[in-house]
Amino acid sequence: MFSLLRALLIRPHAILAHLLKNPSPEASSRLSFVVLVMMMIDTAIVVGQSPQLETYLGPESSWLKWGIALLLPPLEFLLQRFVYMLTARLGLLMFASDKMPRTLEERRAKTRLLRLAFPYIVYPMTFFSLISSPFLDIAWLQNWFFILGLVYYFLLSVYTLMNLYGVSSNVAFWGPLLVQFLIFLAIVIVLSLVLMILLLTGVMTISNGLPTF
Repeated sequence: MFSLLRALLIRPHAILAHLLKNPSPEASSRLSFVVLVMMMIDTAIVVGQSPQLETYLGPESSWLKWGIALLLPPLEFLLQRFVYMLTARLGLLMFASDKMPRTLEERRAKTRLLRLAFPYIVYPMTFFSLISSPFLDIAWLQNWFFILGLVYYFLLSVYTLMNLYGVSSNVAFWGPLLVQFLIFLAIVIVLSLVLMILLLTGVMTISNGLPTF
């Protein structure tokens, strides 16, 4: 397992190519567990170094703080996987519909492979996030590890979609990214409208920079 984790940072494309040719649900599940543990440790370090949480929750609510560190990562992982698979398929459907599988069996097989590949795609980004978490006060180091993780994420995502669906690198990169942007824009518009309605109706007011109901 440790050799796999090391290889995913040194030659991730070879590992992904092997996975797509020889799918292994067991290996993907083990890596998903490793990613979850890393996310929990990362969240625990960040929570432990955030005095603002005690301000909001109170010093007597330390159990709630560590409950967040325990429960948030699994929810975050599931949400990340759902959003990734949704935006990847919608992006390819928008720009390369001729490359998408035609039959239900083919679509299920491709979706299954994409789900198995997801932990391999996010592992490097999670790894660099964990490394940077003890250095919250060093902004340039945080930014460097964040950018490095994003580079790995996009490279592996593009490689996976190219090999799985036979699309070009431009489509594999810009397709999902455009869908993510459109979803983000829609969420911002909806939240802005809700906030405006709450303020205009007097249900919510802003006092000292904080919303009150």
